[in-house]
Amino acid sequence: MEAGSAVLFEIVSESGSRSQHPFDVRVETATIIRYTEVWQRAVLYIYRTQVFLEDPRIQEKFTLWKMTPHQEDLWQLIIRAAGEQLYDTLEGDDRTALNRLVLNFLISLLDHQLPGRPYESPLLSALAGMGVDLVHDVWVAPVMYTNKYSAILRVAKYLVLYQSQLETEENPTQGDGKPAPYTYYAPAE
Repeated sequence: MEAGSAVLFEIVSESGSRSQHPFDVRVETATIIRYTEVWQRAVLYIYRTQVFLEDPRIQEKFTLWKMTPHQEDLWQLIIRAAGEQLYDTLEGDDRTALNRLVLNFLISLLDHQLPGRPYESPLLSALAGMGVDLVHDVWVAPVMYTNKYSAILRVAKYLVLYQSQLETEENPTQGDGKPAPYTYYAPAE
């Protein structure tokens, strides 16, 4: 993955101060697999609870979290694009469009404003759900849980880096040297 050095420094900066070291993109394959599984669990949690919350009888009793209108739009586009097809059966532009929609959705989860309770965020709700030991009906020990946060944060940085790279490739400049406005891609119908 190629990216400008400014982006690599920004990804690791905290509280507005610039980091002394760029983001290190090197990671072992086993770690990538483990971190990807945490994100998959988070998205599956969102999917399962979204389906669960579509039942009006459930909506009256539970308010777990709520997608923003933008997240909802992306979610519906993903559901339509994927349909009943398996991902492996998608080809070419359809697969590229679906990948881009998923990337946009994941980035939107990271950009969720928290006007009310923190757990109204789908991603934070998913993380809270992963913090429960369902067998013993207790919270998992912090030492067993912090690796999930680490996975979410590390992959989030990769997602932001990848989105930055795609935006730069797709919209280098508008002619005045400023980056072109970003457009969300929907699959062809």
